[in-house]
This record gives sequence, C-alpha cells and structure tokens, in this order.
Amino acid sequence: LVLGEIADKTTAEALMAAAGDTKEGTAPRNNAIGALGRMKVVAAVPLMEKLLSDAEPAVPGNAAIALYRISGKKVKAFPEGYDAAE
Repeated sequence: LVLGEIADKTTAEALMAAAGDTKEGTAPRNNAIGALGRMKVVAAVPLMEKLLSDAEPAVPGNAAIALYRISGKKVKAFPEGYDAAE
C-alpha cells in the first residue's frame, strides 16, 4: 500500500508479479493491485483484466477498481456505489 502512496513506478514490475501470484495470500495480492491502481500503471491493464476472473473472491473487485483508476474503464466487477476517486 505504501508503494502506491509514494508512487514509485520502479516497483511496478514487482507489484505486478505479486498481484498475479496465486500462491501469494489474498491480502498481499490485493495490496499490490491497489498500489498499481493508485500509481496508474498502464502496463498493468492486461493483468487487471485477467484478474477480473480470479478465483479469490476479493481479487476481481480490487482489480476492477485498479482498472478503473488506470484506464477509466468500468467493468461488471466494479463494486456498486464505490467511489474510486481517492
């Protein structure tokens, strides 16, 4: 989460690896997804689109929020009523 706050884009590759690692726990994956969204890492768009169908229940919603923050694209998995403006 801190990486998303400080917006150090040199960490994007490592964050994408963590977000896509299904062997990793849900919390670290969601934190990586959130950081990528906050940093608006365009290279993460294909990963976010892939994560929309992830088996972990919380991942698709977080990926949808990140995708929206990066590209402005709202998808079905975007949580209803969520304000992604932050």
